[in-house]
Amino acid sequence: MEKKPGFFKTDEGLIFFVGSVLFVGIIILFSFFQLIGIKLLEKILPMIALDVLAGRGASICMGLGAGMSHILVAFISVIINTIWLFIFYPLFVHYYHKLIKIKIIGNIFKSTRKMAERNQAKVERYGILGLGLFVWVPFTMTGSLVGAIIGYLVGMRTRVILAVVFFSMVLSAFSWSFGFDYVFKFAEKIGAIAPGVVVIIVIGMISFFHWRKIRTKKKRRINSVSPKKNKKR
Repeated sequence: MEKKPGFFKTDEGLIFFVGSVLFVGIIILFSFFQLIGIKLLEKILPMIALDVLAGRGASICMGLGAGMSHILVAFISVIINTIWLFIFYPLFVHYYHKLIKIKIIGNIFKSTRKMAERNQAKVERYGILGLGLFVWVPFTMTGSLVGAIIGYLVGMRTRVILAVVFFSMVLSAFSWSFGFDYVFKFAEKIGAIAPGVVVIIVIGMISFFHWRKIRTKKKRRINSVSPKKNKKR
């Protein structure tokens, strides 16, 4: 029986190494910025939290609402999603069955896989184009990690997955940053509080769609359990 190569001898291992180096490098860079008086962490941390909870669109809106330029917001969005992708995708591919046994991490990986499986048919129908479009949409359930896992589930090669997902994610970050920035500048002409209102509306809409998705998922679970209970009776 042929022995499998070690993790760091695979493409995924190399990707994980690059992601880890990038993560450490970004921490060092922003720590240096803090030391010299450039206060970026206060604006970036809410972006990271919103990216995880409500998706890229909400995160971008938060960054623009905090007064950062659309170029900086897009760059930060790309960095956040690249690190998230490069670290967690390789772990999913190689250690999924081991990691799901760990309570908190396992729940994250299982929910991410379920999200990918629910959208798998949509992407599989259109192939690479479908995957690229899926990742470009800036919602939680269409993030770079979910997109990469869908690519893996439909049998795409790792290098193809990473190329498509990364390109789509960069395109998404910059196009939505420019788009939202244009909306905010237009809103500024209407009134001083308009940009803040736009931020709240956009984040609210994204959060609403995310909440509705979760609610629908819970209803499906309840409906799938109910027949079993009736049979027992």
